[in-house]
Amino acid sequence: MSIEETHLDTLQNLEYVVVQRYREHPELTDRNIQRVYTAVIDSYAAEHVGRQPRDWRPEMFEAELYKDVVAICEIRLGRTKIGSGKQALHFEPLDRETLIRCLKRLQNSVQRQIKLYGGRGYLDLITQFTP
Repeated sequence: MSIEETHLDTLQNLEYVVVQRYREHPELTDRNIQRVYTAVIDSYAAEHVGRQPRDWRPEMFEAELYKDVVAICEIRLGRTKIGSGKQALHFEPLDRETLIRCLKRLQNSVQRQIKLYGGRGYLDLITQFTP
């Protein structure tokens, strides 16, 4: 089964925060999104092997988006919760490898859209499907 079939909800959660940040900062481009996905992937891959993440110098608004994406990742990994008590949302925790696969799938989507449509192809695509 594809990652889209098994973890569509995770992909949607991640794209939702990207769209929200893009709506706040319409100057973001697909390249910014690609850099953020790359940095998040590297961060979790580094954690897995016990090394420090590569040096990354975020450009405009990328640091904010990075924090948003990591926050969703931490929720999906089961490391943090949304809400408390009976109001808490519960998700089946993902393992780190599955989360990285989800992020790589989104990264590939960004790369494909850049090749086909240029600077905001991915952002234009995902904003169509996100309330």
